[in-house]
Amino acid sequence: EEYKVLWNINQGRSGKVSEAAIMSIYLPNDKNRESFTDTLGVEIDKKVDLKHFSRFTVPSATYAEFYCTYQTSAKMNKQIYGEWLPSSGYERDPKKADIAAYFPAAFLPMTQMAVRWWIPVIKKK
Repeated sequence: EEYKVLWNINQGRSGKVSEAAIMSIYLPNDKNRESFTDTLGVEIDKKVDLKHFSRFTVPSATYAEFYCTYQTSAKMNKQIYGEWLPSSGYERDPKKADIAAYFPAAFLPMTQMAVRWWIPVIKKK
């Protein structure tokens, strides 16, 4: 039921920045850099009243963008962190959030749902 309430905040419309109707945001924890808070969210206008939910602001960052399906997202995660990042000249920015945006809409069968995955990066020192 909470998913339906969250979905209905924007009536399933895509966000202006993310172009996604719903997304997962992985917020880093300050005390333990190896853990994060996994949230499901929607991009909202500042005027929206959120009675049942918390508001998080995702700070701007430089992101590397990857495309996959929901079914292949675990494999893509391994490729990003195991192959692409070590050879890219970048490292993951530990202070910024990862974002997975679901297309064309969330709650479709896994075979029909695409994912745009944004990984925050900084140049390696």
